[in-house]
Amino acid sequence: YKCVNHTENVSQYVGPAKDFGEIDLIYAFREASLSMLKRAKMTTVLNGKVKIKVLSPEDIIGLKVQALANNPERENREFADIEDIMRYFGAKLNWNFIKEYFGLFGKEIEFKELKSKYGNAK
Repeated sequence: YKCVNHTENVSQYVGPAKDFGEIDLIYAFREASLSMLKRAKMTTVLNGKVKIKVLSPEDIIGLKVQALANNPERENREFADIEDIMRYFGAKLNWNFIKEYFGLFGKEIEFKELKSKYGNAK
């Protein structure tokens, strides 16, 4: 993998072939990211063979909002991911919490549109 972006907050790596995908590393040292890690829940994957911590859907949405705000070229991909999460979890999401993330990045209009579309979904 080749590092294509590195800052105090994040590093992004791209594989040698498209099939390898990309890897984003987010360095958790600020209060917001440390709080995300505290809220993360243990889950099992690979037929119960491995336990990992997974962020809440709301926190994943927050990271995606940050990603699209920081890099407009990623906007379509990030919004597609956000909509997939919202479509799946719908009314179970903490919409007030998600609203805060969108507000941090000046995306209040987009939040309202998404909430009206997915906020009552089952």
